[in-house]
Amino acid sequence: MNEEIIEYIVDNDFIVTFSVDGHKEQHDRNRVFADNKGTFDLVLYNIERLQNYKRKRGIEQLITFNLINDRSHLLL
Repeated sequence: MNEEIIEYIVDNDFIVTFSVDGHKEQHDRNRVFADNKGTFDLVLYNIERLQNYKRKRGIEQLITFNLINDRSHLLL
């Protein structure tokens, strides 16, 4: 997310849901970029940026999470 997207989300009262698949190792096993690099750090970074932008503007707006506890690797 860049600043323009963050501003658009906040200005238009979007409720954003971030999906996180458990701890960093679990998440990065399931959610990767085309180069197979994990997305966990970027997801957390963008959550923080969105929250900080809203706080600076004095806006209380929901961010929701879809948290998955991935135990599939234990079934092997």
